[in-house]
Amino acid sequence: MPDHTRRRLLVGGAAAAAGTWVAPSVLTLDRVAAATGSCGPAPVQVDWTDHTSGTFTPVPSSITANDGTVVTVTTVESGGANYGPYGFMVFNGTTGARADSLILSMNNATRANDWVEVIFSFSRPVQLCFEFLDVDRWPGAWEDRLTLDGRIGGAGGTRIDIGAADVVTGPNCAVVATNTIQAVGTAVGNGSAAGNAEVSYPAEIDYLRIHYDDPPGWGAIQFIGIHDLRWC
Repeated sequence: MPDHTRRRLLVGGAAAAAGTWVAPSVLTLDRVAAATGSCGPAPVQVDWTDHTSGTFTPVPSSITANDGTVVTVTTVESGGANYGPYGFMVFNGTTGARADSLILSMNNATRANDWVEVIFSFSRPVQLCFEFLDVDRWPGAWEDRLTLDGRIGGAGGTRIDIGAADVVTGPNCAVVATNTIQAVGTAVGNGSAAGNAEVSYPAEIDYLRIHYDDPPGWGAIQFIGIHDLRWC
């Protein structure tokens, strides 16, 4: 299962220099856990638990949500072959204190300036809410960054931007620019929500491209999770 201990070991023993971490604000983590999106307490429409057949399951290319909306999933990786067994897999385990998620991973250890993308195309407009998991950094090894491109009218349609008012973050990540969420705090274990970011789109979209990269280009394997997709 993906965990930060394994990730540190893969970057030449950085774990040995981990030291101790200060517990993040309980109030901040409560806000992350309680966030339900600008459209209110939206039901889970794509529950990743429904798409697991083992510890790691390849993400389906087409998903029918529990309201009948069809979600087409496209994945892209700059190096051609994503780091396994994590990349583009539905993980039946805990990441960012959440059970079951879609894992995005990349491998700067062997491919410089690697990046990955996942694209969700919806058969109808939805007001989307979801949570990024485990967005964090380890100096000299990795620094997670996510750039979002949400649109109405497909890939060539009108872009719907998100800013700080549309995202609730734990203390280890922040909205650093329009449509961009980036790690600002040092990594903690998979049982912590300190690196989670709850995104609530302010208007309906039918296309979302998520670009995941490492701005310093440090040489490590790294990953984040995407929790269940919800909409009104």
